[in-house]
Amino acid sequence: MKKVLLKVVIPLCAILLVAMVAVKFIYHPQPTGSLKKLEVSFKGIGMEFYQPQDYFDGLSDSPNLRVKEAFEKGVNFKKRFEFSAAIKEFEKALTFQPTDEEKGALFILIGNCLYSLSKYDEANDYYKKGMILTKKVGDRAGLATTYNNIGGIYYAQGNYAEALKWYEKSMKIKEEIGDRAGLATTYNNIGEIYRAQGNYAEALKWYEKSMKILRQTGNKHELAVVLKNIGLLYQQMDKKEEAKEYLQESQKLFKELGLEK
Repeated sequence: MKKVLLKVVIPLCAILLVAMVAVKFIYHPQPTGSLKKLEVSFKGIGMEFYQPQDYFDGLSDSPNLRVKEAFEKGVNFKKRFEFSAAIKEFEKALTFQPTDEEKGALFILIGNCLYSLSKYDEANDYYKKGMILTKKVGDRAGLATTYNNIGGIYYAQGNYAEALKWYEKSMKIKEEIGDRAGLATTYNNIGEIYRAQGNYAEALKWYEKSMKILRQTGNKHELAVVLKNIGLLYQQMDKKEEAKEYLQESQKLFKELGLEK
C-alpha cells in the first residue's frame, strides 16, 4: 500500500511544484476597481505603446496643388484609421511628379499606414525608399524619422536589440538638429523597448524624458499616449496609486481629443 501511495504522491508533488514555479514567473498584477474601469475605458482608442513617426516635409504647403490635395485627403483618412484609403491617396500623390523631398515624406507616410495594417515587410520597404531619398537630398530630419520607424519594424518583430540600435541612430540626429518633437517620440519608443524587456526602471526614465518634452510643447495627442504608457507601466510594477494618477490624466486628454470611446 505504501508503495502505491508513494507512486501517486511523488508525481503529484512534482506537478504542484512545477505549477508553483510557473505561476511565480507568469503572474502579473491585474487591475481592480477604478483601475479596471480605466483600462476598459481605453479599449477602442486605437493607440499602441510604440509610435511610428509621421513626416510631412512641406507637403501641406506644396506648390503642386494636385500633390497637396491628395496628401491632405490621405492624412484625413489616416486620422480616421482608414489606412488602405490613405495609402491610395498617398500613392496618387506620387503620380503627380512631387519633388524628391516630397517623395521621401510620402514614402514614410505609406510605410506608417502599412505598419498600422501589420504589413511590416512592405512598410520596411517604403521606409528604406524614404531613407535613400532623404539621404540623397540631405534631409536629416527625414532621415532620423526613417531610422525611428525602421526601429519600429524590428520592435514589432520582437528584435529589441536591433530596434534599439535604430532608435539610437534616430536619437543622435534629432539631438544634433534640435528636433525636440521627434525626440519625444523616440524617447517613448526606447522606453517601450525596456518595458518589453522587463527593465521597468529604465523604461520609466525614457518615458519621463518624453513626457517632459511633450508637456512643454503642448502635444496633447502624444502626451496622452505616453501618460497611458507610464500608467500601464506602474500597473505592471503593482504601484496602483501612481498607475491611477497617470491613467486618469491620459483618459482626460483622450476625451478632450475626442478619441475616448
